[in-house]
Amino acid sequence: MRFEPTVWIPILKRVYPEIQKETPVALYGSQIIYAVAGVAFESKDIDLLIPQPVSPTIFIESYRRAFDENEARLEVISREIGHAVYHIFTSRGVAIEVFALPRGYSPFTRFPDELLYVERDGVKYWSFTLEAYAVMEASRSDAPRVEGVRRFAEISQLVNWEKVEKLACHANVEGAKIRKFMELVNEAKNRGAYTST
Repeated sequence: MRFEPTVWIPILKRVYPEIQKETPVALYGSQIIYAVAGVAFESKDIDLLIPQPVSPTIFIESYRRAFDENEARLEVISREIGHAVYHIFTSRGVAIEVFALPRGYSPFTRFPDELLYVERDGVKYWSFTLEAYAVMEASRSDAPRVEGVRRFAEISQLVNWEKVEKLACHANVEGAKIRKFMELVNEAKNRGAYTST
């Protein structure tokens, strides 16, 4: 199930500042596009990124403070040391996923110079640049994803694609993979094969 921006943005605006009080946190996934470009898409969840695993109680308490609710449900998936995914189930239906990725894969270590502190709709967020997010999207194990191509086709004029190629090279992303993603984005843009939400 996907949620309209009118559903997930108010949740993000309330929970992000509360989590930020407890641990460094950056936007991840399409929430990057919302914060940096002001374009919001339907989303199945809210994606956030932290530099390292933390106590799960941080997320429970942050959620409780944000929504003044006593009950909160959290699932933690840990695949290896230094890697965890915290899945917060909200009473509003939209899940919040907080990722702590292994150091070698984390955007915090892959793109340290691509972090921005941006304000969107009255809330300040740490976010990666659109260019760093393009590399993240293109280098996913399941890339190219139709939704990723569609989203970047809609905002392609806001992305410095030369910088994307340089960041990909610096992050050791296979050149063919990034070129294929850029080619698909360009084709989708030229066809108008995306819909704005």
